[in-house]
Amino acid sequence: MSHFINLVFGTCLVLLVKIALCADAPYIPLDPNSGVLFSDAVGVNPSTLHLEHVVIDKKEYDIDFSYTGGSNTANVISKTLNPCFASAPEEQYPEVRFRGVHYQKPPQDYTGIIAWLAAVNHGSSLGSVQVKALRLFGVDEDGNIQLVTNNFICQTCDANNKVWGYDMPRSEWRNPQAWYRANNGAVFKVNNNIIEIPTSSEPQMLFHAWNTDWPRSRANQNWYYFAEAEVLPTGSGMIQIGFDYWKSETLGPNTEGAVSSWVCSDSEYPKRWITVRTPLPGLYVPTTTRIRKSWKRIIPQITGTGQ
Repeated sequence: MSHFINLVFGTCLVLLVKIALCADAPYIPLDPNSGVLFSDAVGVNPSTLHLEHVVIDKKEYDIDFSYTGGSNTANVISKTLNPCFASAPEEQYPEVRFRGVHYQKPPQDYTGIIAWLAAVNHGSSLGSVQVKALRLFGVDEDGNIQLVTNNFICQTCDANNKVWGYDMPRSEWRNPQAWYRANNGAVFKVNNNIIEIPTSSEPQMLFHAWNTDWPRSRANQNWYYFAEAEVLPTGSGMIQIGFDYWKSETLGPNTEGAVSSWVCSDSEYPKRWITVRTPLPGLYVPTTTRIRKSWKRIIPQITGTGQ
């Protein structure tokens, strides 16, 4: 299972970590209700494409299809449930087990924002998750990406509070009050500025942590936001990230902005660090006629609504 996030068509490179790389691929404001296909594209050549974490009907799929430019046709080769999505915790609400956006911009009167992570163990076999970055970005009115914060280890705190977070019983996942608890950073290990989460040591627990900023970062009402982390899940360890808006930089309540896909260990490259993101605040869409036609033809095949 691969997690590269590049999309190549001809001479046009769409690298989702940046905002302006191809004149043939304009910035499109993200509307989570528009039916846009959120996906990470990998393994591209002129005639085939492999997509992972494609959201269809509140599930995530991995899809391979072939494309024939001369006839403007696209054919689905295979469509399988994404294995990380299939292993997502049953205790979590189904509507947030896949990548999605609730509020890309801050809701009215919400002025605080933080990025967070949640890590669990799938089953009882050995597993862990390492995290070496947790970043929050904003996209300003001119389309420029601005780093809001990358603080996720408190360098001036004592050993038990270098990580701001805790563990909690997975059985309490759907209890809103259960998330309001005292910091217990001792459940995380910090080694060379990397957070180590021993998920299999307590498989019945959820590990939850967030940016170490106080007051919280300020949310600009006119900006779009997304979160990003560099993670290394091994064995049965899994991780999801997201960001929340808060009523202020110091007070609640809070509301969820967006969540990423669940990320699990890569059996093909078990020691490769993975960059995981919440959906980006805009998509680059190829504008050539033949690519647009190919997407129009393939989407009904992917969703099962046509041939």
